[in-house]
Amino acid sequence: MKVITISRLLSSGGQTIGRHVADELGYSFVTKKTIEEVMKQYGMVEFGEVYESSPGFLDRMDNFQEDMITMLRKVLQAIGVVGSAVIVGRGSFAVFPNYSDVLNVRLWAPLDVRVDRFMNNRDLTGRKKAKDMVVKADKIRKGFVERWFHGHPDRSNAFDLVINTAKIAQESSVRLIVDTARNQKDLELREYNTLESLTVDTILLQTVEQVLQSES
Repeated sequence: MKVITISRLLSSGGQTIGRHVADELGYSFVTKKTIEEVMKQYGMVEFGEVYESSPGFLDRMDNFQEDMITMLRKVLQAIGVVGSAVIVGRGSFAVFPNYSDVLNVRLWAPLDVRVDRFMNNRDLTGRKKAKDMVVKADKIRKGFVERWFHGHPDRSNAFDLVINTAKIAQESSVRLIVDTARNQKDLELREYNTLESLTVDTILLQTVEQVLQSES
């Protein structure tokens, strides 16, 4: 697999599992920071301001912000062409549907489990407040992907691999993703596209390569 995308609910272990998968495969680990660095070189504002805004705000975005989403898609596609990358979040699964050399993974866990993790990671004591924060984050992420990429993170058929991290331990989740990526790397599926079919601006491609190299 040239690219692995990891879609995740808050506190389902996406960042940690994604980094371990990237380390195991020797892939670049692409996060919001990576994407922002590429976009910054194109004079775009921070992507986080858009991604972390409420669905209501997204509905009122102006043309400039719509251009930024278009740029985000182009950056993700350029990362795909460069290959050997694990991309966490940012609606990446919806940018690469039906590609034989992309593995789209969804990580989730029941809400109560994620609230416990959220509280422990942030040393919080108020469970109701923590639960409200987790639910809000889930809603924002879902709203972003549905609004701009027409993706549906709650539908299992949008993914190749769905893992419940409340039942599957972190080490086992990493091994499952890594083994799947390695075993499928030579698989040819005639009904799917490959990342080689994407057309990417040369300058953007070079920028992505430079940023990924600088972070390695």
